[in-house]
Amino acid sequence: MNTDSQHTNTPKLPTTTAAMYDLTEREWDVLIELTDDLPNAELAERLSLTVKSVENYKTVIGRKLGMAGRDVLNRYARRYTLELREWYQRITGKLPPPDFNYYTAISR
Repeated sequence: MNTDSQHTNTPKLPTTTAAMYDLTEREWDVLIELTDDLPNAELAERLSLTVKSVENYKTVIGRKLGMAGRDVLNRYARRYTLELREWYQRITGKLPPPDFNYYTAISR
């Protein structure tokens, strides 16, 4: 269950598009996968990366979006899943991968 206290330290979605357009396509791939709230090892496997590469991507993405701290980007991705999926499609021209959390929730 989400509460306001869980979102207190979550940055707001950028109001300018510049920050979103600064991300590379691969950085978008990592950011979109973060919305599924998976451990870095599982993200690495999904994206055919090393765990260290996932960690590096997360650091770079956080820096580009003006976020500091390991958990801030994860909270941000979960909070703005729908918006980020729309941005992903707009910027990359590709449909985002399936949202596994959504499909898991509706199959219960």
